[in-house]
Amino acid sequence: MSEGPAATSKRKAVELHPEVEDIDPEQYESFKQLKALDDQLESTMQRHLRRLDMYAQAAPKLIRKTLAVSFYYSFDPTKGAKPDVKSTTTDNLSSPQPSASSSTSQDEVEGLTDVGEWTFRVEGTVMDGQHPWPTSKRFSHFIRKAVVDLDEHLFPTNNQVEWSSFRSGEDSDGFEITRPGKKGVATHSLRLQLVRNHAPERFTMAPDLFAAIGGYIQPNYGLEDGFTKADISLALWAYIKEKDLMQTDDCRVIDNDETFQAIFGCASMPIHAAMGKLQTKLTPVAPLILNFTLKLDDTAPMTEVRLDVKHLSVEVQADEELVRVQRTCFADIAAHAKTVAQESDLLEQQMADIAHRIQGHVDTRMWMRHFCADPAAFMEKVVASQESDTQIVTLSTTEKTTVGAHKHNPSLYGQPWVHSTIDMILNRDA
Repeated sequence: MSEGPAATSKRKAVELHPEVEDIDPEQYESFKQLKALDDQLESTMQRHLRRLDMYAQAAPKLIRKTLAVSFYYSFDPTKGAKPDVKSTTTDNLSSPQPSASSSTSQDEVEGLTDVGEWTFRVEGTVMDGQHPWPTSKRFSHFIRKAVVDLDEHLFPTNNQVEWSSFRSGEDSDGFEITRPGKKGVATHSLRLQLVRNHAPERFTMAPDLFAAIGGYIQPNYGLEDGFTKADISLALWAYIKEKDLMQTDDCRVIDNDETFQAIFGCASMPIHAAMGKLQTKLTPVAPLILNFTLKLDDTAPMTEVRLDVKHLSVEVQADEELVRVQRTCFADIAAHAKTVAQESDLLEQQMADIAHRIQGHVDTRMWMRHFCADPAAFMEKVVASQESDTQIVTLSTTEKTTVGAHKHNPSLYGQPWVHSTIDMILNRDA
């Protein structure tokens, strides 16, 4: 059996003689109805399975949702912390990276006593309005990298921490950083950069370009996400068609209107050069940068508080759970088809054997009916048929063992070419 839910190994059914209907019309009619029903069910099931398989294997439909990125901070003066940075779901997604030392001397910082520990946590959730959206894509799928710059006054060395989603073998909902507090320090600063995982790369447009073609871009992305080059090219082409900027005698050249002249600095340009001129008007989307001032109160613990929430527009798969269930069902169907293939072949073989036996009984019945009608004449026909079969078999055997035709026609040896051929062969051998 071929792989896939739509595969079938059903062999061609043995057709019964029409004479079977004369023997038992009622049973023959039931057989035809059951056979037609089986064929109809088989074709319907295979048609729907192929259709659903194509739907399940098609490219997923993407819809726009919101990634709510929350930032939390807590401080416990009773704990003694060791520097740590980790994912909220795994333990090995982050690693500190050294940066340039601060102007503050390291001796002054080392003179400060460690007091308690503080934790900065970042968590992302895909939201549909005010409710979480069920999806397998998590924070690490949408954020490629995060860079945390610690306060250089407290951490003159190793004050930059980088978290990367590519260092993890599985998705995570966020990450957190833990560091010790310093006695006598009331506050410290923290700078966070979040780099989006844009594929394909997106760009922001210059204000004058966005004012011209921004209205022609499909509302798939927000301004904070930027636009793909494909989106910008389609918007540019829509603007050119609506303003009728193409030259009538040469459609490869566009005559810029006042808006485009101000943007591109020329009165006309080849249409293939438009994207090249757009490069100066496009800027890769910058990372999201946030600055926090965090408290270090060594007199009382500070429970976790949410500092801020940023909402980012992201793409997620529509009906993801339904597609997952469909693919699981198709996998189960394929496994079940392999399991029952042997049993199905056995049943089909039994059906074929029964059909052959019925055919044999029908042939025997027809033979006996003709024999009973006129035994002598029928047996003469049987003997004549057997003799004819014997002659055919004998002739076939004789043709395979008979010698060449020249032994039945000696005149062939008298042909002129025979003597010349013999002389040539004899002289060559000599």
